[in-house]
Amino acid sequence: MVLGAVLVLGGAGAQSNDAAMNAKIARLSGPLSALVVEVHQKLYAAATTGDAAPLRQSCAAWTADVKTFDPLFTAEYTAFLTPLNWATATRTYEWLTNVTHLAMDLKVVVGAVCGTNAPTRAELLSAYAVASNASALNRQMALQLQTTK
Repeated sequence: MVLGAVLVLGGAGAQSNDAAMNAKIARLSGPLSALVVEVHQKLYAAATTGDAAPLRQSCAAWTADVKTFDPLFTAEYTAFLTPLNWATATRTYEWLTNVTHLAMDLKVVVGAVCGTNAPTRAELLSAYAVASNASALNRQMALQLQTTK
């Protein structure tokens, strides 16, 4: 599931702003959505077996990926919250809030799983619960993007 769909927002006079915003949304959403799905699937396998070794093989890549999201979203907030109309601003703010929650959830999960010590089964289950919530939000956002095309 990739959130790279184009989101159509705004009204008359806002098309050029919306096109730029839609391009940014597509650029941000694909990698984050893919990471949510990957982390959730691997956490499920680790939580059900209690074996974190295969999961921890992904730690270096996940840690690097998660670090790229924070500064990106900070900059995007500033750029996105100056649109031409209120409907665009409101919908964009809701989308960015959801995306920021996904990024924060991933940071929590990756931190718990990829710390210096191998996680216990209880820690894996806790991280899986956070990843499940992120995955549900990810699916909800994908549906919203599909209905606003």
